[in-house]
Amino acid sequence: MWEKEPINIYHCLFVRVHSSLVNKKDNTPSASAFTNTPKNSDNLSSDWCKYATCESTRQLTAKISHPKGGYKNPSDYYVWRFSIVELIKVYVLQRIEHDPIHNSPEIDGEPNNRAHTKIVGDKPDNQAEFRVQIKRAGSWAIAP
Repeated sequence: MWEKEPINIYHCLFVRVHSSLVNKKDNTPSASAFTNTPKNSDNLSSDWCKYATCESTRQLTAKISHPKGGYKNPSDYYVWRFSIVELIKVYVLQRIEHDPIHNSPEIDGEPNNRAHTKIVGDKPDNQAEFRVQIKRAGSWAIAP
């Protein structure tokens, strides 16, 4: 079992972005890519760079259950890299919490993930200004 650790604000977080949430005009993620998931929850999942790379974040998708059966396809996802310092500026009133997932044995469809981190707090709806701020706070680690 992994202990929760304080997050270094000078590190980064990786967030998976489904290909359907990419703006086709400029290849940027839509603001809805960074809303709480599921929408009625209080957080957005991410991976802390202390324990993950952009590629490991993407590949872990292959172990997550797909709602229609089987597992999600990593090639359907890109990875956005957030600077935590910049993220805190954009997501006012957000908390970044290390939240490692560990089950023994591992639950099929819900992989263990030492890097799992939550961005906790309400997120704005899909707004143009918010998209501009998101672009300032991060960039593609694995781009479309």
